Amino acid sequence: MTFKNEHNRILEGALEFTLSETATICGFGLDVDGVVVEKEKARVTFEKEVRKGIDPVLVEMIKGNVFRTRVYPIPVGGTRIVRIIYQDQAQMENDHFLFHIPIYFNTTLENLNISLICTHASNDCQPQFLSKVKFQQNFVNSNGRFCFESHQVNVKSSQDEQSIT
Repeated sequence: MTFKNEHNRILEGALEFTLSETATICGFGLDVDGVVVEKEKARVTFEKEVRKGIDPVLVEMIKGNVFRTRVYPIPVGGTRIVRIIYQDQAQMENDHFLFHIPIYFNTTLENLNISLICTHASNDCQPQFLSKVKFQQNFVNSNGRFCFESHQVNVKSSQDEQSIT
């Protein structure tokens, strides 16, 4: 996710997002790789780093599997890039794994870069990903490891889920 500041003052950015109930955040970074720590320690560290003028970022679970990320500072005319890595379990349905990609937004995204890797799948069990974003590419199967990468511009979310196989 990229936070962009088009204003004439330094800003703090915030974003709420929902992951599935079975998802676990396992990696997080701001412009560089970050580390996952306990919630209260992360919040105290975030506030302390803001006061020191250091560039912190915080992601916290606020309820259920709803998360909030806070980024400071976002410089005047600048951007900050946040990367969230999470793991989830796909549901088994007939002859394929079914996985929902939680990408929902109300505005047009200038850029959307996404990488998906489905491991531990047998060669005869095809994963199927559902998303509210239409992707043109298909998965590449390499010895039971299904990989997908997409780099799109001016992306709009649809009302209905699209399938990637």
